[in-house]
Amino acid sequence: MASLANGILDDLRKGRTCNWLAENSTYTTWRDFVTSQEEQSNEPILWLQANPGTGKSTLSSYIIDTIPEHAPDAVVAYYFYRFDQSYEPVKILKFLALRLFHGYLKSLDLRNHPGRRVTENLREI
Repeated sequence: MASLANGILDDLRKGRTCNWLAENSTYTTWRDFVTSQEEQSNEPILWLQANPGTGKSTLSSYIIDTIPEHAPDAVVAYYFYRFDQSYEPVKILKFLALRLFHGYLKSLDLRNHPGRRVTENLREI
């Protein structure tokens, strides 16, 4: 799945804009925890909270793009809200579930599997 950073937010993140985050101890502790192969006993959440227009979406796009560098098999499910649109919680949950399912299918080697057509059809969704 392409990251949102490859689209709308890519223009916002010029050069080394978010690279400072890779040195932030709170972030690196969270990243190392969520990308470890060890069994995890609680749900890791990185909460970004700030005033509107301060770069939360830009930082989020950086995180989404860099997690696979630390955990190539990781499935990253995300949903960016736009302040000027209304959302139905059920639709958001369906969208996130679909992203997780796509990630699951990607983790399987289905190239020669009889259900390959199912995978190809899901890519169109």
